[in-house]
Amino acid sequence: METNDILIPSAFATAIAHTPDYLVDQWYIPVSVGHPAFRSKKLRQLVAFVAAHTRRSIFVIGDDLLRLNIIMRTGVSESEALGIARRRGEEQAISLQRELKRFPDADLTLSFVRDWTSRSSFSEYRLALERLSQANVSFRKAIEQSAHAYVTSHRDRPLAVSENAAMRLSRHFLLEEIAVFATLSHEGWRTEAYPGPELPVLIELAAGRYPEAPMPLQQRTSLQLTFSRGRMSICG
Repeated sequence: METNDILIPSAFATAIAHTPDYLVDQWYIPVSVGHPAFRSKKLRQLVAFVAAHTRRSIFVIGDDLLRLNIIMRTGVSESEALGIARRRGEEQAISLQRELKRFPDADLTLSFVRDWTSRSSFSEYRLALERLSQANVSFRKAIEQSAHAYVTSHRDRPLAVSENAAMRLSRHFLLEEIAVFATLSHEGWRTEAYPGPELPVLIELAAGRYPEAPMPLQQRTSLQLTFSRGRMSICG
Protein backbone atom coordinates (compact mmCIF):
# COMPACT_ATOMS: atom_id res chain seq x y z
CA MET A 1 0.00 0.00 0.00
CA GLU A 2 1.24 3.52 -0.82
CA THR A 3 0.66 6.27 1.70
CA ASN A 4 -0.38 8.61 -1.11
CA ASP A 5 -3.68 6.73 -1.37
CA ILE A 6 -6.78 7.61 0.58
CA LEU A 7 -6.43 5.70 3.83
CA ILE A 8 -9.10 4.16 5.98
CA PRO A 9 -8.65 4.71 9.75
CA SER A 10 -7.43 1.15 10.43
CA ALA A 11 -4.53 1.71 8.03
CA PHE A 12 -3.12 4.65 10.00
CA ALA A 13 -0.59 2.69 12.09
CA THR A 14 0.67 0.76 9.07
CA ALA A 15 1.08 3.94 7.06
CA ILE A 16 3.06 5.67 9.80
CA ALA A 17 5.33 2.63 10.13
CA HIS A 18 6.27 2.88 6.45
CA THR A 19 6.61 6.66 6.27
CA PRO A 20 10.16 8.04 5.96
CA ASP A 21 11.42 9.57 9.20
CA TYR A 22 11.91 12.99 7.62
CA LEU A 23 8.17 13.19 6.93
CA VAL A 24 7.05 12.11 10.40
CA ASP A 25 6.88 15.54 11.99
CA GLN A 26 4.29 18.00 13.16
CA TRP A 27 2.71 20.05 10.43
CA TYR A 28 0.31 22.93 10.35
CA ILE A 29 -2.06 23.19 7.44
CA PRO A 30 -3.55 26.62 6.61
CA VAL A 31 -7.16 26.15 5.53
CA SER A 32 -8.36 28.67 2.96
CA VAL A 33 -12.09 28.89 3.60
CA GLY A 34 -14.08 28.08 0.47
CA HIS A 35 -11.04 27.02 -1.56
CA PRO A 36 -11.73 23.94 -3.75
CA ALA A 37 -8.83 22.05 -2.10
CA PHE A 38 -10.75 22.09 1.17
CA ARG A 39 -14.04 20.70 -0.09
CA SER A 40 -15.57 17.22 -0.31
CA LYS A 41 -13.31 14.58 -1.89
CA LYS A 42 -10.17 16.72 -1.94
CA LEU A 43 -10.61 17.56 1.72
CA ARG A 44 -10.93 13.86 2.50
CA GLN A 45 -7.76 13.13 0.54
CA LEU A 46 -5.91 15.92 2.30
CA VAL A 47 -6.83 14.77 5.80
CA ALA A 48 -5.98 11.16 4.97
CA PHE A 49 -2.61 12.18 3.57
CA VAL A 50 -1.75 14.29 6.61
CA ALA A 51 -2.80 11.48 8.95
CA ALA A 52 -0.55 9.06 7.07
CA HIS A 53 2.53 11.28 7.03
CA THR A 54 2.66 12.96 10.43
CA ARG A 55 2.34 12.07 14.07
CA ARG A 56 0.79 15.40 14.98
CA SER A 57 -0.80 18.13 12.87
CA ILE A 58 -3.05 21.13 13.26
CA PHE A 59 -5.40 22.60 10.67
CA VAL A 60 -5.68 26.39 10.94
CA ILE A 61 -8.90 27.76 9.47
CA GLY A 62 -8.41 31.23 8.01
CA ASP A 63 -11.65 32.71 9.30
CA ASP A 64 -10.62 36.24 10.30
CA LEU A 65 -8.30 36.59 7.30
CA LEU A 66 -11.29 35.98 5.04
CA ARG A 67 -12.88 39.23 6.22
CA LEU A 68 -10.42 41.21 4.07
CA ASN A 69 -11.40 39.34 0.92
CA ILE A 70 -15.07 39.79 1.76
CA ILE A 71 -14.59 43.56 2.06
CA MET A 72 -12.79 43.55 -1.27
CA ARG A 73 -15.61 41.69 -3.01
CA THR A 74 -18.68 43.14 -1.30
CA GLY A 75 -17.70 46.50 0.15
CA VAL A 76 -19.34 45.78 3.52
CA SER A 77 -17.95 47.17 6.76
CA GLU A 78 -15.13 45.34 8.52
CA SER A 79 -17.38 44.32 11.42
CA GLU A 80 -19.97 42.87 9.05
CA ALA A 81 -17.28 41.13 7.01
CA LEU A 82 -15.83 39.64 10.19
CA GLY A 83 -19.21 38.19 11.14
CA ILE A 84 -19.61 36.63 7.70
CA ALA A 85 -16.06 35.30 7.75
CA ARG A 86 -16.50 33.64 11.13
CA ARG A 87 -19.77 32.00 10.10
CA ARG A 88 -18.10 30.59 6.99
CA GLY A 89 -15.16 29.50 9.10
CA GLU A 90 -17.48 27.59 11.42
CA GLU A 91 -19.08 25.89 8.42
CA GLN A 92 -15.63 24.87 7.21
CA ALA A 93 -14.82 23.55 10.67
CA ILE A 94 -17.87 21.28 10.65
CA SER A 95 -16.84 19.58 7.41
CA LEU A 96 -13.22 19.36 8.51
CA GLN A 97 -14.07 17.91 11.90
CA ARG A 98 -16.15 15.25 10.17
CA GLU A 99 -13.04 14.12 8.27
CA LEU A 100 -10.76 14.29 11.31
CA LYS A 101 -13.05 11.87 13.15
CA ARG A 102 -12.20 9.21 10.56
CA PHE A 103 -8.74 9.00 12.15
CA PRO A 104 -9.31 8.62 15.89
CA ASP A 105 -5.78 7.31 16.45
CA ALA A 106 -4.15 10.28 14.74
CA ASP A 107 -3.26 13.46 16.63
CA LEU A 108 -5.11 15.84 14.33
CA THR A 109 -6.69 19.01 15.66
CA LEU A 110 -8.16 22.19 14.26
CA SER A 111 -8.00 25.81 15.27
CA PHE A 112 -8.95 29.18 13.85
CA VAL A 113 -6.76 32.09 12.84
CA ARG A 114 -8.40 34.09 15.62
CA ASP A 115 -6.89 31.65 18.13
CA TRP A 116 -3.45 32.80 16.98
CA THR A 117 -4.06 36.51 16.42
CA SER A 118 -5.14 36.78 20.05
CA ARG A 119 -1.64 35.88 21.24
CA SER A 120 0.76 38.64 22.26
CA SER A 121 3.45 37.23 19.97
CA PHE A 122 1.19 37.83 16.97
CA SER A 123 0.99 41.56 17.70
CA GLU A 124 4.75 41.66 18.12
CA TYR A 125 5.38 39.92 14.78
CA ARG A 126 2.73 41.94 12.93
CA LEU A 127 4.38 45.18 14.06
CA ALA A 128 7.84 43.84 13.17
CA LEU A 129 6.66 42.98 9.65
CA GLU A 130 5.13 46.42 9.19
CA ARG A 131 8.41 48.02 10.22
CA LEU A 132 10.36 45.70 7.93
CA SER A 133 8.08 46.67 5.06
CA GLN A 134 8.78 50.33 5.70
CA ALA A 135 12.55 49.91 6.11
CA ASN A 136 13.40 47.27 3.50
CA VAL A 137 12.59 48.12 -0.10
CA SER A 138 13.04 44.54 -1.35
CA PHE A 139 10.65 43.14 1.24
CA ARG A 140 8.10 45.86 0.53
CA LYS A 141 8.29 45.11 -3.20
CA ALA A 142 7.86 41.37 -2.56
CA ILE A 143 4.70 42.05 -0.56
CA GLU A 144 3.39 44.46 -3.19
CA GLN A 145 4.04 41.96 -5.98
CA SER A 146 2.12 39.21 -4.19
CA ALA A 147 -0.71 41.62 -3.39
CA HIS A 148 -0.89 42.74 -7.02
CA ALA A 149 -0.81 39.14 -8.26
CA TYR A 150 -3.79 38.29 -6.06
CA VAL A 151 -5.85 41.28 -7.12
CA THR A 152 -5.18 40.81 -10.84
CA SER A 153 -5.71 37.05 -10.76
CA HIS A 154 -9.27 37.52 -9.52
CA ARG A 155 -10.42 40.09 -12.06
CA ASP A 156 -13.07 37.66 -13.28
CA ARG A 157 -14.88 38.59 -10.08
CA PRO A 158 -15.61 42.33 -9.84
CA LEU A 159 -14.19 44.36 -6.99
CA ALA A 160 -16.52 46.34 -4.75
CA VAL A 161 -13.69 48.74 -3.90
CA SER A 162 -11.15 50.68 -5.92
CA GLU A 163 -8.03 48.89 -7.13
CA ASN A 164 -5.94 50.95 -4.72
CA ALA A 165 -8.17 49.90 -1.83
CA ALA A 166 -7.98 46.28 -3.00
CA MET A 167 -4.19 46.50 -2.99
CA ARG A 168 -4.22 47.83 0.58
CA LEU A 169 -6.54 45.04 1.71
CA SER A 170 -4.44 42.41 -0.04
CA ARG A 171 -1.25 43.78 1.51
CA HIS A 172 -2.92 43.78 4.93
CA PHE A 173 -4.00 40.18 4.37
CA LEU A 174 -0.45 39.09 3.53
CA LEU A 175 1.20 40.77 6.50
CA GLU A 176 -1.44 39.42 8.85
CA GLU A 177 -1.15 35.91 7.44
CA ILE A 178 2.67 35.96 7.64
CA ALA A 179 2.45 37.16 11.25
CA VAL A 180 0.17 34.19 12.01
CA PHE A 181 2.77 31.85 10.48
CA ALA A 182 5.46 33.50 12.62
CA THR A 183 3.31 32.90 15.71
CA LEU A 184 2.83 29.25 14.79
CA SER A 185 6.55 28.80 14.21
CA HIS A 186 7.30 30.53 17.52
CA GLU A 187 5.18 27.89 19.26
CA GLY A 188 6.92 24.98 17.55
CA TRP A 189 4.82 24.60 14.40
CA ARG A 190 7.59 25.14 11.87
CA THR A 191 6.53 22.95 8.96
CA GLU A 192 3.69 24.15 6.78
CA ALA A 193 1.92 21.78 4.40
CA TYR A 194 -0.44 23.34 1.87
CA PRO A 195 -2.16 22.10 -1.29
CA GLY A 196 -0.72 24.84 -3.45
CA PRO A 197 2.45 26.85 -4.12
CA GLU A 198 4.20 28.83 -1.40
CA LEU A 199 4.30 32.61 -1.58
CA PRO A 200 7.66 33.79 -2.98
CA VAL A 201 8.12 36.18 -0.07
CA LEU A 202 7.77 33.30 2.43
CA ILE A 203 10.41 31.33 0.54
CA GLU A 204 12.71 34.35 0.73
CA LEU A 205 12.04 34.77 4.45
CA ALA A 206 12.82 31.11 5.15
CA ALA A 207 16.02 31.41 3.10
CA GLY A 208 17.22 34.24 5.33
CA ARG A 209 17.07 36.95 2.68
CA TYR A 210 15.67 39.37 5.27
CA PRO A 211 17.80 38.90 8.40
CA GLU A 212 15.86 41.65 10.19
CA ALA A 213 12.65 39.59 9.90
CA PRO A 214 11.30 37.74 12.95
CA MET A 215 13.46 34.65 13.53
CA PRO A 216 10.52 32.19 13.54
CA LEU A 217 9.92 33.05 9.87
CA GLN A 218 13.51 32.11 9.09
CA GLN A 219 13.05 28.76 10.85
CA ARG A 220 10.03 27.67 8.81
CA THR A 221 9.92 25.04 6.12
CA SER A 222 7.08 24.40 3.71
CA LEU A 223 5.76 21.43 1.78
CA GLN A 224 3.66 21.87 -1.33
CA LEU A 225 0.99 19.20 -1.60
CA THR A 226 -0.44 18.40 -5.01
CA PHE A 227 -3.47 16.52 -6.33
CA SER A 228 -2.94 14.34 -9.38
CA ARG A 229 -5.18 11.63 -10.82
CA GLY A 230 -7.18 11.32 -7.65
CA ARG A 231 -4.13 11.09 -5.39
CA MET A 232 -2.13 13.50 -3.27
CA SER A 233 1.63 13.77 -3.05
CA ILE A 234 4.38 16.13 -1.94
CA CYS A 235 5.70 18.24 -4.81
CA GLY A 236 9.41 17.82 -5.33
